[in-house]
Amino acid sequence: MKNNIKYIIPILLMAALSINAQIGGSIGMPDARSSSMAGAYTAVSEGLYSIGVNPANLSMSKGIELIIPLPLPSFSGIAGSNFFSLSDYNYYFGSYTIDENGKKRGRYLNDADKKNFIDLFGKGGGIHMNLFVRYFALSATPWESFGSLAFSVTDQIAADGTIPTGIVELLFKGNPPNSRYDFNDTEFKSWWIRKYSFSFSKEFKISYEKSINAGISLNIISGLFYAGLDEIDSEIFTDSLGNIHGKASYSAKSAFSPNFGVEYDFENQSATEESVSAFPEPAGAGLGADIGISYRHNSVFKFALAVTDIGKIEWNKRAAQFNVNRSVRIDDLSEEAQRDSLTNLFSTEGAGKSVDKFSTPLATTLRFGASIDLANLLELKNKLQIAAGYVQGLNKMPGNTTSPRFSIGVEWKPFESVLSLRSGVAFGGWAKFRWGLGMGLDFGLLELNAGASNFQNVASPSSGKMISIAVDSRWKF
Repeated sequence: MKNNIKYIIPILLMAALSINAQIGGSIGMPDARSSSMAGAYTAVSEGLYSIGVNPANLSMSKGIELIIPLPLPSFSGIAGSNFFSLSDYNYYFGSYTIDENGKKRGRYLNDADKKNFIDLFGKGGGIHMNLFVRYFALSATPWESFGSLAFSVTDQIAADGTIPTGIVELLFKGNPPNSRYDFNDTEFKSWWIRKYSFSFSKEFKISYEKSINAGISLNIISGLFYAGLDEIDSEIFTDSLGNIHGKASYSAKSAFSPNFGVEYDFENQSATEESVSAFPEPAGAGLGADIGISYRHNSVFKFALAVTDIGKIEWNKRAAQFNVNRSVRIDDLSEEAQRDSLTNLFSTEGAGKSVDKFSTPLATTLRFGASIDLANLLELKNKLQIAAGYVQGLNKMPGNTTSPRFSIGVEWKPFESVLSLRSGVAFGGWAKFRWGLGMGLDFGLLELNAGASNFQNVASPSSGKMISIAVDSRWKF
C-alpha cells in the first residue's frame, strides 16, 4: 500500500478537528517514576533513568543495571489536547434532543454556546501526542574512581499542533460581508526518531559530605520520518459585496524512510513498496549531546543543572519542500470550478518538489532541579524525599515547548517495605497543570514502576483533556 502526499499539509492543518487527542529528549516525562512525580526529576533521576534527563546522575547508581522489555517494557505515552475535555465534547457533540416524532436530533447551539466554544480554542488550541519506548539500556561502573558508562536505544514518536482559531470562527460564524479570518496561529510538527546514546558520568569528591557529579551523553540520531509546517500567512475574507477571497501562503517540509512507501504527487516514478521492519532505513541522521552536573551536600540536599538534545538532524531520504502561494476569488458558489478552487486552496498539489536535504534542530531543553532527603535530615527510618524541578524548552520541535514548567514531587517508602509511593504536581508547560501519581516495587534484583503524569483525568474523567501512562522495569546487579 502506498500513501499519496498530495493532501498531507491540509490534513496537518485540520488534524485537530478529528484527533482525539513529553519524554526523554524533550520537556516531557522520561519514565514511570518521573511521571508519578509530575516531572520533578532533574535532581533525583539516577542510574539508567538519568539518560535523556541529566547524565550526571548516572554514576549515582553503582554496579550493573539493565533495561529490557521483560518483565515490563519501558514505555511512556501521552496524548490529548490542552483546551478540550470530555465534558466539553459531550456538551457540544454528544448531547441530543427528542423531537415531536420521538427521534433523536442534534443539540442546537445558541449564540452563547458558540462563543464559549470559540473561546475554548483561544485558551489553547493545542493537540499533543508523545510516545516513548526504551528498547535496551545497560550501565556499568567498572570501578568507582573510573566512573559509570551506559548505552541505550530509545524511540520517540511525537506530534504537536495548534488549531487556528479562525477555522472555528468560520465554521460557527460563517462568512458575512466584511468578515475576515486568518489561520496564522496554525502550528504542526511531528517526527519519529531513534536515539543511540553513549553516556559517561563521574563523581568528584570535594569532602566526605560534599561531591559533584558530571556527565555527558553523545547521541547518534536515526530519523525515520519528519513532517512539519514552517510558516503560514493565510486567510479567508468576504468583501462588502459578498465575494469570498482566499489566500494560502505557507511552507512545509517532510522526509520519510523509504520503507514507508510514501508517494509524492510530483514524482514521475512510484515510491519503493512499503515494508515492515524493526530497523527501517533512516530518512535522516544527526548527532546530539546531553550535558549535566549535580551537587550533593550532606546526603540531604541535591542541586542539578542539565541541557539535553544539543544538536540537529539532517533529513536526506524522500525529502521534500512544499511552498504554497495562491489566492482565489469566489463570486458565484453555484459554479463548480469556483467551489473546487476554494476546496483546493490549501492543497499541496503542484507546490512540492524533491530536495537533497534539509535540517532540523533537536528538542533542546534546559533543566534545573533540587531535592531534599527528609529521611536523612530528620533521621527517619523510612525513605522520604521531596524534589522540585524547572524545565524550559528552547525550541518548538516535536515533544518540546517553550512554555516553562515547574514541578514538585514526593517519594515515600513506608514501613521499610519494597513499596514506594510517589506523587507530584506541575504547573505551566504544555498542559498547564498536571497531577502525577504512581508506585514502584523494588525487590533488589528487579525494580518495577508504574505511574501517570495526568492522574487528575483518572480521578475526574469528564474534565480530562489528556490520557497518559508509563510503565518500566529495571534489573540491578
